[in-house]
Amino acid sequence: MVWLFLPLFFTAYFGATYYAGAWWVELMGNWLPALAQWCWALIVPLSLVPIGSRILHRSGVADAEILTIIGDYWLAVVFSSVLARAGLAVCWLAGSSLGLLPPAAKAGSGFAAGSFLVIAVVLAYGLWAARHPVVRTYDIRVVKAKGTPFMFRAVMVSDLHLGGIVGRNRLEKLVSRISKLAPDIAFLAGDSIDDDVAYVAKNRITEPLAALKLRYGVYAVLGNHEYISGQPDQAACLLEDVGVTVLRDQLVEVQGKFIVAGRDDLWKERYSGQRRKPLNELLTDINRDLPLILLDHQPRTLAEAAEAGVDIQLSGHTHKGQFFPLNFVTAAVHENNWGLVERGRLSSIVSCGFGTWGPPIRIGNRPEIVLLRITVE
Repeated sequence: MVWLFLPLFFTAYFGATYYAGAWWVELMGNWLPALAQWCWALIVPLSLVPIGSRILHRSGVADAEILTIIGDYWLAVVFSSVLARAGLAVCWLAGSSLGLLPPAAKAGSGFAAGSFLVIAVVLAYGLWAARHPVVRTYDIRVVKAKGTPFMFRAVMVSDLHLGGIVGRNRLEKLVSRISKLAPDIAFLAGDSIDDDVAYVAKNRITEPLAALKLRYGVYAVLGNHEYISGQPDQAACLLEDVGVTVLRDQLVEVQGKFIVAGRDDLWKERYSGQRRKPLNELLTDINRDLPLILLDHQPRTLAEAAEAGVDIQLSGHTHKGQFFPLNFVTAAVHENNWGLVERGRLSSIVSCGFGTWGPPIRIGNRPEIVLLRITVE
């Protein structure tokens, strides 16, 4: 799988970089010709930073934290430029076919300056959107044959990707917003920590989570990025040290009210050689009269969860594509790409996440905090 992914990734990345870079050179030639010849001298080394920084970090040759951050912002510039160029090309074709644009306009300095302005606007919007989360609320009804009816409030956040881009300051703001929602319980649905666990530990980024003192506690599962880091145990310890209960193919009955089960991530086998526990085995001998909430980072096994009698499954992973038009790709891959999908008695809720991976931008969606108002009757 990795040997298939890497060629596709490098082809897409360097193809996008060339597509954006060639456009920059063309625009600069029409606007500031003296600077155009220097464009590739800047583009080529910058294009190597996102890949080189990660290679250096994983090899232990150098402390590449700053380079990784620079690389992520470079990816944001490239993607914004690709989106802007494609969008302008569509507008140009439409305008030309309708006779609204003169043939020479595209070669003028005004068009070049305007194109760079469009890039700046797309990038600025993406950066703003990625840092301004919204609260999304779902009302969930769970019907059980026995027990006294009750209602509780839960908050679910996925894909924090804590690290160089999403740091301690943003986590403090998140914890403050969660506290204002007055939930009884909180769930972290995977990818809480980005690829560099050592960086998060050194900078004590997870510490603000200790301020979450909730009636039923805080529960988490690991995601694929904790396994990509090669340090899933250390990532789990960082969360447990601040009072978060990490469920790794485990479950817990919470004060006789409901059951919370947490699955290890699907990518566990790929990075550790060990398979996660089958869901039916995990749920053996549980009290079926209690509501069952399942945390599973990747929303890839809804049929299995429905068959196993899960009432609510909470997931993340998709980021809803993170930026348009990749949302169409993630929607094609996942039965539930984002939001609420009901399958029999199962309510599947997928969050588009709080943080970002790679380019620190969001286009076409906003980061979110999910508030669940759960009624059991």
